[in-house]
Amino acid sequence: KNGEAGKAGTSCTVTESPLLDLDFGGGYFVVCGSDTVGTLVSGRDGESCTLTDNGDGSVTQVCGASEVTLYKGFCGGKPFDPDSNVCFKDSIIPQCGGKRYSPAESFCVADSLYPLCNGDRFDPETQFCLENSIYEKCAGEIYDPSIKECFEERLYATFKDDRDGQTYRIVEIGSQTWMAENLNYNYKQKTQTLDSSSFCYDNNLENCEKFGRLYLWSAAMDSAAVFGEGVATGCGNKVDCQYTANTVRGVCPVGWHLPTKAEWLSLVTSLVGESFGVPDDSIGYALKTKSSWADGKNGSNIAGFSAIPAGFQGNVVGFFDELNTNAYFWTSSESEKNIQARGFGLSASREDLVGKTVNRNWAISVRCVKDVNSRR
Repeated sequence: KNGEAGKAGTSCTVTESPLLDLDFGGGYFVVCGSDTVGTLVSGRDGESCTLTDNGDGSVTQVCGASEVTLYKGFCGGKPFDPDSNVCFKDSIIPQCGGKRYSPAESFCVADSLYPLCNGDRFDPETQFCLENSIYEKCAGEIYDPSIKECFEERLYATFKDDRDGQTYRIVEIGSQTWMAENLNYNYKQKTQTLDSSSFCYDNNLENCEKFGRLYLWSAAMDSAAVFGEGVATGCGNKVDCQYTANTVRGVCPVGWHLPTKAEWLSLVTSLVGESFGVPDDSIGYALKTKSSWADGKNGSNIAGFSAIPAGFQGNVVGFFDELNTNAYFWTSSESEKNIQARGFGLSASREDLVGKTVNRNWAISVRCVKDVNSRR
């Protein structure tokens, strides 16, 4: 029945026999299930008979004026050839590269068999299956999404912030390890005039998810000592901090810190060096992502830093500007004026990296750099 083995419905095949060829001038065995039920030969009793494979799962026997059609198997009421096809749910499906298979378990692409992924097909050229989930390959490469992330056709190692469970891409550039995306930790400490010291652009959570949060310098420095180190306690607007520590963890996770101006310049040195060979006036282009910048003024992201144009919040609460146009990053370095701190900026209209003094009551992005010898 439908090509399945069993009494009163066993699938039968006709196989050419070299033995009959010797004895009778040509012939075939008729095999149903595991039993040979008979033979068809040419020339017996003086009558010439021929067998023709019709290519549709049937064989026609012609003996003189007599013609009989024999079927190799049936699928959904239609003859089919089990030597070249598969019957599945009353549908006839070609074998895969000459191999029988169960479409309930596998699928065929370009004569190659692939297991279904939790019951679903996928494109093996661009996708892969891991633990019953379908993922896109990264530049043609299969990877483990639990420890790596693909961004702009580049694979990144990842780091998990234990404070809130958020995961960040990270990248090694020269001797430094940087976060390859903006920090998005919700630092909620109030200021004298504000209910918070970190913000989403336009107060829209979706902007935080894509661009990270924007931080006042006091938040970037963890001036409220939320994380207990107290290195920069009280650092904020109109305060001369004059801290003596070499690094300030600030709002960054354990094992990471807010970079100094010198560490940003070390990043520049790595890009200009032999590994990347970036011209001095194209550092910004090398740091910027390949997308998201206004008017298509994207970068090469050659080192994987992935600077994204998150804009800023100005000294007027709720005034946000320059999304998709500019990116600004805090350092832990003070400027000569206690109302400003050192930062770096990139612009859609420029290809360089600009050192800046930024008003401390602006809210801009934070990139964290890994502590030397940190195992996290």
